Amino acid sequence: MAEPKVRALFVTPTWMATGETATALALAESIVSDGGDAWFLASAPAAQIARPRFGDRVREMTGDLAANQLEWRRLIEEVDPNVVVFSELRSFLALRLNRQYPLADLKWLRELNGLDALLVAIDHVGSTPSVQKLMARLSSHLFFRMIANAWRPIFERMCILLPCPLHEPGKVEGRQGHPYRSMTMPLRLDEDVRAQVRARYLGEGRQDEGALIFHSVPRWSFRLSKALKAPLYDYLGEILTEYLGDVAEPVTIVSVNDGTLLRPSPAKRVRVVNLAGLPLSEFDALLLSSDLVVTENIVSFTLAKAVGSVPGVALVNSWTSKEILDREPEGSEIRRLVAQAERRRAGSVYPHVMYPMRVQDKGAAPSPRRLLLNASAPSIPLPEEMIRVGGLPSSPFIRAELYGGRETRDLFRDLLCDETRRRQVRAGDAAYLERQRALDEGAIVLKRLLAGRSLGDTVLVNG
Repeated sequence: MAEPKVRALFVTPTWMATGETATALALAESIVSDGGDAWFLASAPAAQIARPRFGDRVREMTGDLAANQLEWRRLIEEVDPNVVVFSELRSFLALRLNRQYPLADLKWLRELNGLDALLVAIDHVGSTPSVQKLMARLSSHLFFRMIANAWRPIFERMCILLPCPLHEPGKVEGRQGHPYRSMTMPLRLDEDVRAQVRARYLGEGRQDEGALIFHSVPRWSFRLSKALKAPLYDYLGEILTEYLGDVAEPVTIVSVNDGTLLRPSPAKRVRVVNLAGLPLSEFDALLLSSDLVVTENIVSFTLAKAVGSVPGVALVNSWTSKEILDREPEGSEIRRLVAQAERRRAGSVYPHVMYPMRVQDKGAAPSPRRLLLNASAPSIPLPEEMIRVGGLPSSPFIRAELYGGRETRDLFRDLLCDETRRRQVRAGDAAYLERQRALDEGAIVLKRLLAGRSLGDTVLVNG
């Protein structure tokens, strides 16, 4: 019996999550390389990423629900997909409340359920258990029961793909979904390109004389930070300068954000360069030319891409401002910056792992209405099942306290200057990548699911 050819329609309605779009793009490329076909129904930011590779097979969404649904129906008729891949579930769950690029309403959900195609969701961070809990809560409320009933048959047949890197490739007890090799790792960069990138930021002839740090800020993070007037980025340059105090050579921090986010460093030996969004190829070239990758987003896809190439650090905060002030000695620069931030705006220093989202106090479960309606809540629940937050293993990265003082300063020095520590990081990465290479590519996993659609883990039924 001949293997089925994959004809995939990717739905990428996200308005800020570029990592999810990059993962979807890599899966689409895997499908095409394997002899299949791929199309995109994409938000404007996602279309910008996908169009250079897929051209007119990318159809762009707008803010008009009816127009988006019409484009969806045209694609279904034109493509006749046997696989529909959703790049993430949050925008899908928001229904009409995804005002930027709406697609789903109750009528559309019924159409989707009637489609003769394999439905697939890419689960980047282990969010499937929280979707299950949300469905249970919605079903218990009369107001939301009709919505839950519309989702249920879809989630009962929607298979879960787990991209690696991000997830652990090996078997994980109790985990739902199919791990797959989402890209060939480690990523490679031509040495001439690397030299050009380093010369651009460190100076001609000084490519090997300084340290280049890549600071990655997701689009949703810097936009939400400005909307909430969250002040971290007003003084993050000073924090990083403090942590680079034991690095003798000049350091350049290149921060990819909105082009203006970080303020200049107070020290001449540390230079801060702000860049607006880069094309994917330039973004990856900068990443792979760096000596260290830093982000305030613990589930960053950039950290995942760095595995095997560059040490990656996620800066988190586990403490309140009072706890930081109590533990930091008098005269500490971190103590001064925290006290200054709190004087300017009380409550501006708080626990977080995905800045500026505040880690919710344990036991304070939000209502279904808040989970459903508030897509940018300043406080979010972080389920224990979520990778890098809960107990499930993930691709390797280094977790460091943003206000960790001497301990974090020592970490930065070791990662940039201590070859023994850097070898340890490479060894951990290599062990992960050996397990990752044993996995099938996404196209192979999809063909296997197409050959027996009732097999495999789904969002609501652990097959």
